[in-house]
Amino acid sequence: MCRPDQDRPERKLFFELRNGPALEPRIVDKVDGQWVAIDRRGDRLVRKEHGEKLDPERRRKHDCRRP
Repeated sequence: MCRPDQDRPERKLFFELRNGPALEPRIVDKVDGQWVAIDRRGDRLVRKEHGEKLDPERRRKHDCRRP
């Protein structure tokens, strides 16, 4: 278990198996005293700040389309 980014509370959990197929590392965080796996597929990997600037307009447009 390690913390890849010192600014974030999540930990990266690695598995070492000796008698089976390898498992992908998981990102976990402690919520209410329990470790919970976090799905990071929705996170931005590139141009995070630019995307955050555009998010309010995207939400506004999405809300305007609803009847």
